[in-house]
Amino acid sequence: MFAIDEVLKRTMQSMGEDVYTKYLRHSILFYWKDIVGETNAKHIKPLRIEYKRLFVYIADSSWKPTLYEYKSTFIQKINDFAKKEIIDDILLGNPNERPKEDENVICAPPQVDISKELQKITLTDDELDEINKSCAQIESSSLKNIVLKTSINRMKLEKYKRQNKWHECEKCGALCPQEQRTCDVCTQLEDETFRKTITQILRDVPYATYAEVKKEIERSMPQMIDDFLPHTVESIRTSLIQQTANSLDTKDQNQVNLLVMLYKRIPLDKLNDKIINNTLYELRYNLPMKGRITFER
Repeated sequence: MFAIDEVLKRTMQSMGEDVYTKYLRHSILFYWKDIVGETNAKHIKPLRIEYKRLFVYIADSSWKPTLYEYKSTFIQKINDFAKKEIIDDILLGNPNERPKEDENVICAPPQVDISKELQKITLTDDELDEINKSCAQIESSSLKNIVLKTSINRMKLEKYKRQNKWHECEKCGALCPQEQRTCDVCTQLEDETFRKTITQILRDVPYATYAEVKKEIERSMPQMIDDFLPHTVESIRTSLIQQTANSLDTKDQNQVNLLVMLYKRIPLDKLNDKIINNTLYELRYNLPMKGRITFER
């Protein structure tokens, strides 16, 4: 295991499964080179992790076979690093989506060394008494010491946040930085709901335009409209196309129609055999039976 700060790690664990999972996701992106190797990391760059799927960017198409060949190995390495199943698949992201490191803003660790900052924080006697009382009923001395250390770090972290003018999340009341409207957990949940909403819109109306999707988001999630960009819709559309293509049953006309409408952005009444056949040909390398389908061009 790589040298991830144990104090920060235990603190994140103590703050709940959602926070800890998000911490692991960011750690995977930051330590990508160490996980998959310098050569692979140079050509296969991580974008984001969503719903246990890692989306990557590959500028040189000659490296795509490497991704497919070693996909299972990469997944195993990532989950071994996290010591839990963080991902179960790796997919290519939107070709127009560039990795953040190209802008010199890759998901680097915070500028502040949290462990050092926590060492500067002192707790009052009353605060320590409160922690000791909360652990008084624990009989196992080893377990009690672990709980005491975690509780102390957690209280120090809360004091550190308040000293740095963190405010209460408008949804759950947890402390969050001044520049954020909600805490990381609520932001993540809201973002997941946002993306699920867009995904459902595209499933219901696969040929929907950006303007049509935006209109529906304005109605259902007005608080997220500032985050609604063409890139967001295209990224989700690309992911949906890949998922549909990867599990496509060519004998299921509904699945085929959905895939073609998503890819070509045309309604059902505009489909014909030629459009369907050409679309399947263009997407042939993503289809599960790619080597056994005969196309008539």
